[in-house]
Amino acid sequence: MFWTPKWKKEAKLTIKGAKKFISYKRDLLEDEHIKNIQSRQQDVKDAIQVGDIKEVKKKCSLLEQECKRSLSNYVRPSWIAENTEVFFVAIVVALGLRAYYLQPFRIPTGSMQPTLNGINGHAFPRDKWPNFIKRQAERVSHGRSYINVIADKDVTIKAIAEFQSLKFFTKCQIQFEGGSSVTESTSRNALVSILQRNPANPSDQSDYKKSYEKGEVIAQGFVDTGDLVLVDKFSYHFRKPQRGETFVFDTRNIEEIHQALEGIKDKDGKITDLILKEQQGGSHYIKRCIGIPGDTISINEAGQLIINGKVANDKGIEYAMKLTYNREGHQGYVHGTSSASNTPKLYNQILDGPSKQLTLKGPEHLQLSEYAAFGDNTANSLDSRYWGAVKQYNLVGPALITLWPFTHEIDPHWGIIK
Repeated sequence: MFWTPKWKKEAKLTIKGAKKFISYKRDLLEDEHIKNIQSRQQDVKDAIQVGDIKEVKKKCSLLEQECKRSLSNYVRPSWIAENTEVFFVAIVVALGLRAYYLQPFRIPTGSMQPTLNGINGHAFPRDKWPNFIKRQAERVSHGRSYINVIADKDVTIKAIAEFQSLKFFTKCQIQFEGGSSVTESTSRNALVSILQRNPANPSDQSDYKKSYEKGEVIAQGFVDTGDLVLVDKFSYHFRKPQRGETFVFDTRNIEEIHQALEGIKDKDGKITDLILKEQQGGSHYIKRCIGIPGDTISINEAGQLIINGKVANDKGIEYAMKLTYNREGHQGYVHGTSSASNTPKLYNQILDGPSKQLTLKGPEHLQLSEYAAFGDNTANSLDSRYWGAVKQYNLVGPALITLWPFTHEIDPHWGIIK
């Protein structure tokens, strides 16, 4: 169409407009008028075939006049109106696909690593940053952004709070004593990882420096975005989740997830740090389905997942375990008490030892039948070991593919999700 002459493009648009006119106004048009318009459309097509420009313009004019005679108040829409209509139709189609078939979902945390990446922060000094052009290229390929926060006065960090902007974008706010703050487009965990370490406890990656003098670096480094995955919302209408697949579910009525975490308090009751929920209430989680209705689940002393008295050998679970065992510091599936130090204070322990079991309600419970969901990174994942089972009505669908970023420094995942 790029090399099509202007007269031919306009003629084809006239035919298209007449066809649309009939479709939209059919209930108001008489049969005779419809036949006349269709006859004029054919006349234009015949003239285009011959290639007579004057004849084409004449036939187009007759076609437009026929439409006007059919409805006296008809005015052919302008190209702006037609393109605006196409734009809104495209939006409706996209929203329909998102609502009923496919939905993008951003991985906010590292609970599924190494299978899927969450938002990761890396401390990196400003003098070693690449040039502007390379940083923009990394933004496209890695989803990487650079953060440089300098104290504009003497400040003390009061809290670090994560929140959702426009219910989609994850942002984090560093709140200082006295009311001032700095907001960055990243998660809390990623931001904490690039803050200056506490000089008194430099080996603890969760312990950051609280007080800064004017001109001192508070946070400096880069953040890689979490994987953007496409979720199939259609399949679970026709089949049940399979043990071992990666799936997405909402958090309705999972009470432990919705606990209000107002902060970590010291012995005097003073809040020393603000920890908001891993994801906001009413949002979605992505985990691996490791138990289906009727299963009894436990973790033995060797870190093996036991389902119905046998070591789990489902394809997806074996794949995740192979990756997990090969990573330094990972010892397979771990019990609940092995998670972050603050977790036992905030969540119940369901699978906190080899003697503990989680039994899922069977399919006879209809929408209340249950599934178990574990993060592949079980040393740092809030999942069914803490808050229990996922109900049938919480299910959204299996994760299909990773759309973006295209590459990653450690674990690139672009393509089909295993």
